[in-house]
Amino acid sequence: MTLDEFKAKYPDIAKTLIQEGEASGYEKGFAEGEIKGKEKASKENQDQAKAAGAASERERILAVKEQIIPGHEALVETLMFDGKTTGPEAAVKVLAAEKKLRVDTLAKHREDSPEPLPDPSTDRDVKSGAEKNLPVEERAKAEWEKDPKIRAEFAGDYDAFLAAEKAIAAGRVKIIGKK
Repeated sequence: MTLDEFKAKYPDIAKTLIQEGEASGYEKGFAEGEIKGKEKASKENQDQAKAAGAASERERILAVKEQIIPGHEALVETLMFDGKTTGPEAAVKVLAAEKKLRVDTLAKHREDSPEPLPDPSTDRDVKSGAEKNLPVEERAKAEWEKDPKIRAEFAGDYDAFLAAEKAIAAGRVKIIGKK
């Protein structure tokens, strides 16, 4: 028996079978279409998400790379590829490293440097407060007579010593150190 003969001989059964088949086919087709649609949408979403993620990561890496300061290339290289550090976070870390480097360098310089010299005084040692208030000529005369080293330094030339004392008192000459 053919399909046409069956439809002609049993029209009610054929009609019912066709309706059930259509309903079953519709449900099956809808379910399959939904699955395929979700798969297609999921694939498209994944591709879009991958592209967006790649662009975002590229931007993050470039933002971190912009924070480079000479001497901190290795730190920036590490931060570029850690997958989480942003440009501003990298800047903070680079500045902290630079600050530490400067503090360490200063400490090393201080360790290597000699002790500072005492502040040179422009005043001569004066034995008493009374002599300090005397005029320059009298103070020079008293010092010249007391100290043979001064007479030797100026080769016995009192006028040269007096001129030097006047220049010191006027602030035109400063004595940096003593022998």
